[in-house]
Amino acid sequence: MEALSGLKKVLRNLQGVTPAMVGRVATATEKTAVLVANHAKGEHDKGFAHAVGRYENQTTNLTNSIMPELTRADSRAVEAIVHTNKQYAPYVEFGTGTRKAYPFMHPAMISQKDQFKERVRKAIHGNA
Repeated sequence: MEALSGLKKVLRNLQGVTPAMVGRVATATEKTAVLVANHAKGEHDKGFAHAVGRYENQTTNLTNSIMPELTRADSRAVEAIVHTNKQYAPYVEFGTGTRKAYPFMHPAMISQKDQFKERVRKAIHGNA
């Protein structure tokens, strides 16, 4: 019986999802994706202090390829991704057996974790 009552609660919560709420959550999610992308792209200029321990731009190809994208926004899910089309990006992020890792995506995601939670909370309650 516990599962049935849990199902009723989920269904009741889904009925409370309005198009306006989905729009607010989508906006909050998209804003976060843009901020994550900006952080991942940020301050990689050769010689810049922030680039120490991170990758340094040689050609700006990787930095310029980092893009945010809202991929889904409906009453069942709101999703965004931050991606790059550079095949070598995982080797920069995670390193290899012979090359040091220079994470840029993971620190960017972590930088927005708490703010994302707060943006979505406000969006759900109509305070966004």
